Amino acid sequence: MKVMVVLLCCWAALVAVDEDYVMYKDPIQPLNIRIKDLMDRMTLADKVGQMAQLDSSAITPEIIRDYSIGSVLSSGGSTPSLKATAQEWIAMVNSFQQATLSSRLGIPIMYGIDAVHGHNGVYNATVFPHNLGWEPELLRRIGAATGKEVRGTGIDYVFAPCIARSKIGNGAKMHSNHELVVDFLKNSLNFRIIDPAHSNYTFSILSGVQDGIDMNAIPMSRINDAVRRILRVEFMMDLFENPLADDRSVNELGSQEHKDLATEAVRKSLVLLKNVENADEPVLPLSKKAPKILVAGTHANNLGYQCSGRTITRQGLRGNNLTTGTTILEAVKKTVDPNTEVIYNVNPTTDYVKANNFSYAIFIVGETPSAESKGDNLNLTIAEGGSDTIQNVCN
Repeated sequence: MKVMVVLLCCWAALVAVDEDYVMYKDPIQPLNIRIKDLMDRMTLADKVGQMAQLDSSAITPEIIRDYSIGSVLSSGGSTPSLKATAQEWIAMVNSFQQATLSSRLGIPIMYGIDAVHGHNGVYNATVFPHNLGWEPELLRRIGAATGKEVRGTGIDYVFAPCIARSKIGNGAKMHSNHELVVDFLKNSLNFRIIDPAHSNYTFSILSGVQDGIDMNAIPMSRINDAVRRILRVEFMMDLFENPLADDRSVNELGSQEHKDLATEAVRKSLVLLKNVENADEPVLPLSKKAPKILVAGTHANNLGYQCSGRTITRQGLRGNNLTTGTTILEAVKKTVDPNTEVIYNVNPTTDYVKANNFSYAIFIVGETPSAESKGDNLNLTIAEGGSDTIQNVCN
């Protein structure tokens, strides 16, 4: 009789262990087995939620938990605060992650951010020049530096485009091009990860859904395929085993090594159009020991203009309080001889220039910060005031 009691107790314990075991949470199991086990447990609402990516500025942790949201995005300006530290970013990311981990299935979120020219949405991060025409190895190093800084704020999903995407191809937007997205990318190339759609309206969503887009769209005919791809990425990123961010990489943000790399990128991206007609008497390099020089123009003392669009906010900012950095005016003052007098005037008149007997003038003009269609310019001219400054200084 005593033996029977012991055996029954052991059997009850084994049953209890089996009931607690969840296959998709077992890292020893094969990837496809984990995906299938989790999908078998998901409701339609769970699957639809996984296909959605919501902006952090418009949601709460409770929304993430209750609707099984698959991804959160900090788009331009969606920050914990305008000058948030790396630790504050980590705390915000973890608050969303902890909420979804407390849900029925505990599926972690992928947290994304636009990092277009460095970790450009974060205060004190290294801001690189907008990437156009660089050598491949330099671009790789910039990408690696950007990735380290993004990781330093607890984020694991980066949107970092480096070329203009084909919005219209063969008469249709690319995200709704079935031949390229499904037939070629997914079927011919066996692309097994996700292909996110950009923000769009109802018709574009329906079109993109039917033609293979996996996020920001809810297609009835493709839900299982889309969710399977999304979960595959989450498992491959080890989010189920390590969902919460830590502060081990916070010192990567704005590190001196990355600032030096940004300096190298600036030097390699500058284009000198003309250095005076007579090659025997070039204007550059300028003398550092001139008695008095003029620095002029709207962009000479404005970090916002200098960093351009998609810096802190989507459209960028104006002024010197958006992030840390060195303005061109400050750089000139640090570079010239201590006895050189540097005069700054945004838009000097011709009489003012003549009256001051400057050794030379440096004027900095350009376009104002913008992103996407906000920067369209049919005239291709210098922003208002720039041409007048040039004329006044040269005359």
